Amino acid sequence: MPMFEGMDEDTGRDIGPMERTINGFVQGYRGEVDPYRQVIMAGMKSLARNIDSQTKRGREISRNMGALLDCVRELRQMDQATMGPEDDEATRKLLEMMKL
Repeated sequence: MPMFEGMDEDTGRDIGPMERTINGFVQGYRGEVDPYRQVIMAGMKSLARNIDSQTKRGREISRNMGALLDCVRELRQMDQATMGPEDDEATRKLLEMMKL
């Protein structure tokens, strides 16, 4: 769909705190981004949107939060062999922002 100049698919859409956190994590990801990791990260973005939407409506989020944490753990496990101290720090910060 054509967009007006300066606009994208998120223009005017409410982006909640979890989605903002995950977007920052994905943009700052320093590991190799192969197709498998791209799928995991896309899933993380979708789960974050769902969590924000459910939180706004006062609904239960534990299943989606569990799935999101599984994605974080999967990426961490995949990257463990090449992780440096700065990557471990980034994961710690993400988990803090998620308040876990």
